[in-house]
Amino acid sequence: SFARHGAIQEKQQPPQNEFELIEQSFKQLKDRNDDLEETMKQQATHLQQYFMVRLMLGKLTDEEVDNRFESLGLKQNWRHLALLVLQIDTLNHTPYEKKDMDLLLFAVNSLIERSIPTDKHLAPAVVDKQQATILINQSGTKEEFMAELNETARMIQEKAEAELQLSVSIGVSQPFDALTKAKTAYAEGSEALKYRLKAENKSIIFYEDLDQKKTFKTHFPKQLQHELFDAVKAGDKEKADKCLHAILQAIFTQNTNPYQFQIAIARFLNHVIELMHVLGIELFELEENKMLYDQIFELKTFEDTENWLKNEFIDPMTDKVNARADAQYKNISDNIIHIIHHEFESELTLDEIARRLHYNPNYLSSIFKKEMGISFSEYVSSYRHHMAKSWLAETDMAVKDIAEKLKYKNSQNFIRSFKKLEGITPGNYRQQKRSM
Repeated sequence: SFARHGAIQEKQQPPQNEFELIEQSFKQLKDRNDDLEETMKQQATHLQQYFMVRLMLGKLTDEEVDNRFESLGLKQNWRHLALLVLQIDTLNHTPYEKKDMDLLLFAVNSLIERSIPTDKHLAPAVVDKQQATILINQSGTKEEFMAELNETARMIQEKAEAELQLSVSIGVSQPFDALTKAKTAYAEGSEALKYRLKAENKSIIFYEDLDQKKTFKTHFPKQLQHELFDAVKAGDKEKADKCLHAILQAIFTQNTNPYQFQIAIARFLNHVIELMHVLGIELFELEENKMLYDQIFELKTFEDTENWLKNEFIDPMTDKVNARADAQYKNISDNIIHIIHHEFESELTLDEIARRLHYNPNYLSSIFKKEMGISFSEYVSSYRHHMAKSWLAETDMAVKDIAEKLKYKNSQNFIRSFKKLEGITPGNYRQQKRSM
């Protein structure tokens, strides 16, 4: 520091008399005391933040809460407390990248520390990829405090946008009176943010306003999914993107809570992956598929969810379908797959396809097995089974009619084959899907 540098300079010049020696010693002592005081302030801040993190995660006993709070030089002088839990909406259209997220949360932490009077809050902290702050109401009514919480949350949002170019959403707990209830309050604020998917950017969501009924009856837009998959198969990227948007809108507007969102989204992702395999398109390794569900549940906004599905699945699948079409099905296996997908309800045989494509049946059989990993008959059976499941889940077509369309000799053969693959009968499968 400048003061320390000055002290060094003076040390290099011996004092002229006793008064200068005393003055020099006093300055050096003061510099050391200033440094010590600043260090103690920083340590006190870190200790308070560490205390808040452990408090919100429920890592302290009731006795530890009281003793450690007082040892930090803080007083319990309030009527109400409430916890604000903040998350960054998205890093899209910002100068930041995903790797900057932790630093950004600490920047928000500092912004809150500077922006709210010290008697109105406890130490802000970063907890489990979110920013959290306990606000204090010393004398006002609960209603006045709730209004103040809303104003404070708005102020934080405005400053985050002005100073950091960030859009943030805030979940607000119910008011509480004891620090030992901070864990519950943090859970309430985090729960409120789960409803962020249903809201717009820069949302302020109060836990007490939420519908707490944990119903798992979900709305799923089956017809829109049919239209999306048809668009992908046709290579119509524009229509596919519009259908995807409509599907997500239906999921997020017609389901009432985040548990229903997650069930519907997981169901949709499962169908998309199934379509990918049916089309013979591999966008991910098998072990990567297991991580996709974790990735989609980490997304916090409608926009991020839509972009992820669009960029990771819908557009790449549509591009691959178009690439096949552009090559006019020169690849033999693609030709066969194309015929199967369009004529699976007819009496398909490899001999008939070979005649149409002007190849030897045995040659076609070996090429198809080499490229697809399964035989022609296995692929036909697999695709028909896929269509059977789709019709059972999403139409009222009778089981015997499905068996007939898929060229089974009788419905009993179809039922036995279906149960062997799925473990349940077609009727039970339909009932199971209808109950979701």
